[in-house]
Amino acid sequence: MNFDTDAIVTLVGIIAGLIGGLAGAYFTSASQRAKVKFENEKSIADTNEVIRKTVMELIQPLRERIDMLESELADWMDWAGRLVKQIKAKGDEPVPFKNTKKEQT
Repeated sequence: MNFDTDAIVTLVGIIAGLIGGLAGAYFTSASQRAKVKFENEKSIADTNEVIRKTVMELIQPLRERIDMLESELADWMDWAGRLVKQIKAKGDEPVPFKNTKKEQT
């Protein structure tokens, strides 16, 4: 068998070029996939942060209102307790407390 050396060198060069090109494409593709995945995860994290901040901004005024109402309730309960003592000190019996709290379902 007689092989043409130039043809073999050319063929080896083509094969090496193809392997190199495929390897480069694979690593570039893997790099791009990683970049897209990172950007997607960052976008999700940014969206979650915006949602968290919005929820906290909505909750804060409600917390402040609850704190104020709890303080006001404590004042009313203190006043009612003193009033009951005052009524009992005069020898009378105060009207029983009626709980109107609705059951939660």
